Amino acid sequence: ALAGHLHESGLTGSRALLVHPPGPDFVVALFACFHAGVTAVPVVPPESRYRAARARVETITAACTPAVQLTSAASGPALEPERLAVLETDRVPAGDAGFTPLDVGPESTAILQFTSGATRAPRGVVLSHRSVLANLDLMDERYERRRGVVTVNWLPLHHDMGLFGGLLRSVYAVGHCVLMPPGAMLRKPIRWWRAVVEHEATVTGGPDFGFDLSVRRTTAEERDALDLSRLSVVFTGAEPVRAATLERFAAAFAGAGFDPRVFLPVYGLAEATLMVSGTRVPDPPRVLTVSADRLAAGEVAAAGAGEPVRRLVSCGPPGKATEVRVVDPDTREPVAEGRVGELWVRGDGVGDGYWGGTGLDDEVFGGRLADCPEGERWLRTGDLGCLLDGEVVVTGRRKEVVIVAGRNVYPHDVED
Repeated sequence: ALAGHLHESGLTGSRALLVHPPGPDFVVALFACFHAGVTAVPVVPPESRYRAARARVETITAACTPAVQLTSAASGPALEPERLAVLETDRVPAGDAGFTPLDVGPESTAILQFTSGATRAPRGVVLSHRSVLANLDLMDERYERRRGVVTVNWLPLHHDMGLFGGLLRSVYAVGHCVLMPPGAMLRKPIRWWRAVVEHEATVTGGPDFGFDLSVRRTTAEERDALDLSRLSVVFTGAEPVRAATLERFAAAFAGAGFDPRVFLPVYGLAEATLMVSGTRVPDPPRVLTVSADRLAAGEVAAAGAGEPVRRLVSCGPPGKATEVRVVDPDTREPVAEGRVGELWVRGDGVGDGYWGGTGLDDEVFGGRLADCPEGERWLRTGDLGCLLDGEVVVTGRRKEVVIVAGRNVYPHDVED
């Protein structure tokens, strides 16, 4: 019914902000956009009154000029109605079942996924239905194509890991997804794991800080009252995956029956929809103890006796129909296995570029190897890492590395 209303209102071919908090209204609005040929633009929900959240919505609105903001009567719009038309999706009459979803085609734009804006202004990655489905299939392959799984997702739905890794992966796997507002977990992390138990979830996950928070802000009594033995996949990514965090969490939740082998470290980015690589269930995480000195010189190699070490977590092999090269960013030539370079990605899940055809399109999505100046275009991720035994090992962000007397200093090492 909502898709029919969008189409009859002349919104097919336009863009719509999705400003619902996590819940069924967001899901209805998202699929209505898909069925009506409207490009969905998920944004921070209106419950976020922080100045930075408002500024982000303003930036996104200016960048993609949406025609409408979809929201619910209870939550309200993100912007004033006089600035951008409002449609309260839960007030559209549900009785009209006569609309036939449009045949939008695989190359049509499904979603504008705006990047986090951590190091520069948010940019909208143009994701076609083909790209989204290809990435969901990649995740499905890593999860052993399990059907009917129950997922607990507290990650925000305007972020790629929450939207694709939590919600849409559950739909693709014909599963059940329990949505939790991010703030509920952040204020009291034990709620995350109690929800896993209550709903008998088998899949959940989040970035490294979520697991660190779960250890620091829960008690032994709270943890030991849980039963996490049903979990089969606990993905972790979106920021450096730290071996120490995985070990601390596994030790803290051992009394709850948590099996550390279910950890699934992943690597990905919004420009590739989400996942680029990931370990395979039920392989345990692979932790590499490498020479800190040789890593600073750009090589991942085993540490010798008495050498200072760094521990790196492998993010597994590239996924189905995805190719990763490690390239010297200055010469654009591939480097040998074990040498650190920029990670370049090619595959069906890579987006079509940034909305509006910004000058960054050629820089980010148009990478070409030195020996193939007219060849295939690669996504230049800006991430540094290497391939080791065919697996992706991420070492840091190129723009964040500080070079001191020829040594690469990574900010997360300084933080540690």
